[in-house]
Amino acid sequence: RRAARRQFAPHTIMTERTRPTNPSTRRAPPADAGPETRDIVIVGGGLTGLTLAAALGQAGLAVVVIDRESLASQTSADFDGRTTALSLGTKRLLEQVGVWPKIARDCEPILRIRIADKDSPAIMNYDSRDVGEDPFGFIIENPLLRAALHARAGEIESVTHRPASR
Repeated sequence: RRAARRQFAPHTIMTERTRPTNPSTRRAPPADAGPETRDIVIVGGGLTGLTLAAALGQAGLAVVVIDRESLASQTSADFDGRTTALSLGTKRLLEQVGVWPKIARDCEPILRIRIADKDSPAIMNYDSRDVGEDPFGFIIENPLLRAALHARAGEIESVTHRPASR
């Protein structure tokens, strides 16, 4: 049985200028535009927020991502030196939203997992070939993933990124 689609009222985001814009438009307003109307406001443009913005924007919703960090600082080499393990399900989501082709060559597959505890003689080994042809997931450096997410969000006309006002 199909669930009824819930309708949400658009939200208005006030920017520094107050010139009104057409609320029925799905296009991102120019940088000097006044209030904007969006279907979805995402607070936080990290890996999860940008992935959600790309998915919703690709689905046709007008999205604004508000983040405390500027786009330039988030994509600088020294912003985040960590790595992320992407599950196979996350890989499939990234394929659907058009991010995977941007990062595929930078990802390393997770083919084996070994679980050990320093105080226990028990060791568990998992091999991805035991459960199928696909790896368990992939490892990628966060700066590469973040740059690809920003690039994809920038390609989607209905997605806008705004640094938060302080």
